[in-house]
Amino acid sequence: MDEETKLMEGFVEAEYQASVIRYAKAIPVADALKSDYAAAVLKASRMWRLKDQGGVPFLPIYDEMTEAHLQQRDRLLKRRIFKASRYDLPALGRVVLFAVGNTDNRYACDSYFQRFGVGETDKGMRIMSDYSVCVDCCGVGCQTCAGGWIFVRGRVIKLLGEPLEIHRLDEVEDEKYAAAHALDV
Repeated sequence: MDEETKLMEGFVEAEYQASVIRYAKAIPVADALKSDYAAAVLKASRMWRLKDQGGVPFLPIYDEMTEAHLQQRDRLLKRRIFKASRYDLPALGRVVLFAVGNTDNRYACDSYFQRFGVGETDKGMRIMSDYSVCVDCCGVGCQTCAGGWIFVRGRVIKLLGEPLEIHRLDEVEDEKYAAAHALDV
């Protein structure tokens, strides 16, 4: 799982750096493609392979900083990577699912927020799926989500059986999500 973990750590760092640059100062929209922000977004986007979504889900930049932008800048966090679970799936081969936190310190920064699926694609190792944690069950599974996670974009990953390997990389601090973190999925 080392290769997949390095990719996820690289994505988390690139995503954070792009967000920091985005909220550091106003970038005229006309200059956006020549900016450090564009370079950081491009670096993060190279780690994605979401055919049906067209790339990385970064928000557009703006010509001027508003109060809302300044507040967002003050809430930025680098995602925490909580758990990595490796599966070998007939249709996709080796896939590692990473449970990660949020980038906004107002929401679930110390607990599960999203799950990214990383695996080999026609473009090499990439993030191939994105799921959000189910707020009804906090990731343990219920009738709403059937497994703790709700599909957002990318490839639907149908899990068959138990993971072959699990690494708990960080502890979940929010007690509501502790049960999901303890699950061997």
